[in-house]
Amino acid sequence: LLNGRIGHRAVRLNDGQILVTGGETAFGTSAELVDERTGTTREVAGPMVQRIGHTATRFGNGRVLLVGGVTT
Repeated sequence: LLNGRIGHRAVRLNDGQILVTGGETAFGTSAELVDERTGTTREVAGPMVQRIGHTATRFGNGRVLLVGGVTT
């Protein structure tokens, strides 16, 4: 990952990439996409509020819902 995180969540997307969200990080509400096929990681728009201990659920249509946890 580009940013160190504690308390984050990761979920595999329909295209095989891994979305990493939340957690305590020095970079605010960032999120990252990890592509294991190419070995690359890129920063993407994160949630509006930084949180730890949340859930990340992927729906069949590819959308991801972040719920719960505590804000930091």
